[in-house]
Amino acid sequence: MATYHFAARPVYLGYAQAASAYRRRSDKHALRGGYEGGGTIGWTGDASDLWKAAETADTPKRRQLDKHKPQRRQVALAITVALPHELKFEDRLRLVRGFCLGLRDRFGLAAQFDLHEAHTGGDARNLHAHIMLTTRVVDDAGRFGAKVRPLSQKQIIRDLRQAWEERVNGALARAGRSERVSAAKRPEKEARKHQPRAVFEKMRREQRPILSPAEAEALARQARADLAAADAALREAERERAIVERAVSLWTRGPAEPPAAAPQKPPHVRRTEDER
Repeated sequence: MATYHFAARPVYLGYAQAASAYRRRSDKHALRGGYEGGGTIGWTGDASDLWKAAETADTPKRRQLDKHKPQRRQVALAITVALPHELKFEDRLRLVRGFCLGLRDRFGLAAQFDLHEAHTGGDARNLHAHIMLTTRVVDDAGRFGAKVRPLSQKQIIRDLRQAWEERVNGALARAGRSERVSAAKRPEKEARKHQPRAVFEKMRREQRPILSPAEAEALARQARADLAAADAALREAERERAIVERAVSLWTRGPAEPPAAAPQKPPHVRRTEDER
């Protein structure tokens, strides 16, 4: 079943090139593997050159530096999205590229996108993509312009989440799939806040649906009873172990030796007058 995931976070000055290299699996990240493909939108050169230029455009002039105020300038918006495993690679690539083109048309930004496979040892269906957007307008000649301030607004992030949902569902429909995703928060996530952890551990193992409050309380009560029984069994085992260790100690030491007799005083002999 297709799953929805959309996460966005800022990338600040001094970290954009490293973040780009990790997503492209270049430099020291080349051996990590899992890279399917990617590219850039609104930029004709290499992705590393894009973020060098982006950081240069946001580096403050010397007269603007203030040693008392740390420079925390956002140079990129990093987005991570889940890709439907029901789609072929070509369809997933077209999906991500189309989303980036839509952002280019709307804001005039440049973007880097990279498709990744699942991590080694993880769920093979965990296909995802990383998108990095510049926070400045980039023209066709590669010149950086004004800042796009709306990117830092929560409403814009909500709009992007909704736009990604529509694009994913459209791609699934074109592929003839019946699965659909939703950007809305799942109602069961709110219910989980008030249920004991033992409930969810049991649900995770059995893959059961969300329990009612009465069922959750009964399961938690049973878990507490099981824990108390386990504690009692542990105490009994420790008591028996102490008894066995005491018996072994007595057996290896052998029978106790009788205590040594106290020295006896010689009997008193009364001497006669001549002996004195």
